This record gives sequence, structure tokens and C-alpha cells, in this order.
Amino acid sequence: MEGSRLATEAGHRQGFRSGAGYAMAVVAAALTLELASRHLANDVFWHLAAGRWMWAHRAVLTRNRFSWDAHGAPWINLEWGWDVLLWGLWQIGPQAAVGAIVGCIVAFLGGLYRLGRIAGADPMPAGLLAAAGGFASLEFWDFRPQVLAYPLAVWWLGGLWRLRPWLDGAAWSRRALGLNLGVLGAVELVWANVHGSWLLAPLWVAVETLFARRRRRGMALGLGAAAVGFLNPWGAAGVGHAVWMVLSPAVTGAVSEWGSPNLHQPYLAAVVLGCAVVAPLGALSQGRRPDLRGATYWAGTVAAALFGVRFLPYLGIGLVGLFGPVRSTFSLGALSRALLAGAAAVLVVWTGFAMPKGPGGVFGPWVDRGREPEGALAYMVRHHIDQRVFNVLNWGGYLQDAGIPDWIDGRLDFWAANGPALTQYREALSGYRAFPTWVQRLGARYALVERGSTWAEEARLSGWPVLYRGRLAVLFRVPSPSRRSRPGS
Repeated sequence: MEGSRLATEAGHRQGFRSGAGYAMAVVAAALTLELASRHLANDVFWHLAAGRWMWAHRAVLTRNRFSWDAHGAPWINLEWGWDVLLWGLWQIGPQAAVGAIVGCIVAFLGGLYRLGRIAGADPMPAGLLAAAGGFASLEFWDFRPQVLAYPLAVWWLGGLWRLRPWLDGAAWSRRALGLNLGVLGAVELVWANVHGSWLLAPLWVAVETLFARRRRRGMALGLGAAAVGFLNPWGAAGVGHAVWMVLSPAVTGAVSEWGSPNLHQPYLAAVVLGCAVVAPLGALSQGRRPDLRGATYWAGTVAAALFGVRFLPYLGIGLVGLFGPVRSTFSLGALSRALLAGAAAVLVVWTGFAMPKGPGGVFGPWVDRGREPEGALAYMVRHHIDQRVFNVLNWGGYLQDAGIPDWIDGRLDFWAANGPALTQYREALSGYRAFPTWVQRLGARYALVERGSTWAEEARLSGWPVLYRGRLAVLFRVPSPSRRSRPGS
């Protein structure tokens, strides 16, 4: 084990000497710059609201406290750990949250590099594969729990790959085996309490077991990986909820990230076609027989990415598996390393200028004013409008963070599991429900909708009084259902 550790440290030093570290630094700086442009919007606000509640009550939030519809209903929030962490960082300052996410970016790229080295790749190819995997994740770094799940996933998988000799029958000391299994369990425990993607852990063990010589060891490891997932505040119900979220059309059909990538977009086309078409051609050009186990990881990640764009960040894992022990003595010269270091420095300085300045909060500079109704919310706070407000889905979290109960929000798994609200909302969007009549029957007193939308026009034609009209939103007073609506403008 000591020799393995020394070899790993030597490999890291060699990676920077070859220039791989500089290439990854440029990618990390580019991802950080992308993060700086991600102001707060949509789901981030309900994460903050939930984290604030749990910090205040020193307990895990297990029931809906933020909506006047389905208030008090059971809420299985598999991302509760991230909510607590995010709110704690936000109390220090938004910059602390950004710093933590930058740490996740570095850990993710480092994890991909480690996977390449474990697979037998030389430092430069391992670094380039990690950089390619980082590019595939470009659009997915923001303030949501996935940013912590990505590095946890690749480091957990690296620990699993280190166990391949044991799975093939090699003798390990109890201390070494216990240490590796303990680290795997600890990483997965955190993973299972910040994001439902922990289900990948037993799936990856199944892949390794398929190619292992001692399959009983693999099956035992798989049972252990599945058992760790039960260590959440909801136990078996939490595991069942994670599986249901993947299989439920009500959830996957409502979340845009479960949709297939649009190959008319240059970025998505470059990532998907590069991994699905160009990468295998490059692997075949090495002149050796592809490793079936590595090809399985590649085929699985590409198929998942074609199914849903949310799996694009895992394409780096497939690339590492596909190329395997790729050899190359190529290294960058001093000038090339200096240019890459300079590019990374420029991107870091650019990030400093691009990042919002000042504290967080619903009226602070971190709010995405192109997507959130700041003016309408200010009016509501000023006039104490905080009861039975109907809202469009994307604005629910923003109301929550301001302490105003919403009608619906981005917790789609909660709404799909609790009552007809999500179904009714989608029906109303499709025109199968008359908006004014439906909202009145819900018992709403106010309606906050997008300016220029069909719903806003229907409310206007029904004679609903306009309390506020801004660039993004219109706030209506909803007449009582017993009161006849007056046509007109």
C-alpha cells in the first residue's frame, strides 16, 4: 500500500510536468467562469429555504412547510444534506458557496484524472481525458446538489476500481481491505444524503461483478453498496423514492434535464457526437483490442446521455473506460505550459469581475433578475401579501425564500407524489383547464403570472384587478368564486 501511495504521488508530479495539470487548470478556470454567470434562480431558492428551516430547528425537514396547498404533507427530500450545507455557506457569504463549488469542480477533475491513472493511462492522456470530461459538464455547475454529487461519484468509482484485484481473487490484508471499504462507505453515505444519483453505486458494482473472477465478492460488495443507501432519514422509503423518481414519467416528463440532448445546439452536438463517434475511433486507432469492461462504461454513459442531458457530466467516466491504459510519452514544452497557466490566470481574473458583489438575499445582486419577479415580490412584501398566492412553477422557490407560501414550485417529485397539483398545472398550461375558473376553485386570493402569457390575458379578460404590473410579472387579485367575473379589459 505504501508503494502504491508513493507511485500515485509520483504520477501526480509527472502529470504536472507533462502539462496535464495545466490543461485541467484551464478547464477548471473555465468552469468557474461559467459558475460566476449562474445567478440564483428557480430551485436554488427552495434549497435555501429548506436549509434555513433545518438550521433554525436543528432537525431534518420531513414535511412540506412552504406551500399553502399540500401543507404538512410528507416530503422525502433526498437532497436535504445539500440544503443544510448550502444555507450554512450562504450565511458566511455567497462567495463561500462559490468557493465550495469551485472545490467540487477541482475534485471532479481530479477524480477523473485519478480514474485514468487507475485504468493504466499515462499522465498526459489521463489529464486530457479529465479535461474532456470537464468540458462535457460545462453547463451543469451551479448551486444545486448535483455539483457535490459529481465529485463524490467519480471518487467513489475510483475506490471501486482500486478493488478490482480483490474482486479477481487477490489476497488483501484485513487492514487494507477494511480501510478501502470504509472510505467507500463513508463517501457513499454522504452521496446518498445529498442526491439520488447514489443509485449509480450498486449499478457500477454490478458492472464490476460481471467481469470479476470472484463474483461472490462482487455480490457482497453490491449488497453493501445498496445497504448504505438505506442510511438516510427515511430509510427504505428514501430508497424507494429514489428509484421511483427515475422510473416515474410524472417526474422525468416534467424535468427538462431528463430530455434528450438537442444536437442542433453546437455545444451538445460537440459533446455527444465527440464521445459517441469520435472517441471510439480514437480508441480503435491505438491498435489494441478494446477492453470489454471499459467499453461497457462508455456504452452506458453514452446511452444515458442520449436519454437525458443530465447525464452529460458522467461522459468523462465513459471516456476513461473506453481508452483504458492509453500510453503516451508526449509532454508540453515550457512555452505551452506557460501559455496554459496564463490562460487559466486570465479566466480567474475574469471570474472575479463577472461574479456578483454584495450579500445574498431575494433582493440582492445574486438574484437573476431576468428570471425572477423581483419587482412583484417587493410589492407583495410592502403590502403584506403573503396568503394563498397562486404562482407559476418556476417562481415558487423565490416566494419560499422570501417567507411567502407558494402554490407550486420546482420540487417536482414532491408534487408528483402528493395530490393533483402538478397534473392540474400541466393541464392548465396545455389549455385543458380554464385558467380563471380553475384558480378561483383552488381558493387563491392572488395570482402571480408571467406578463404577456395566456394566463395573464385570460385573467385580464375576466376582469381581475391588477395590483402590480412589471417587466416580468403581473399580480392579480383573484375574485371570489361566488362573484361573477366581468368581461372586459
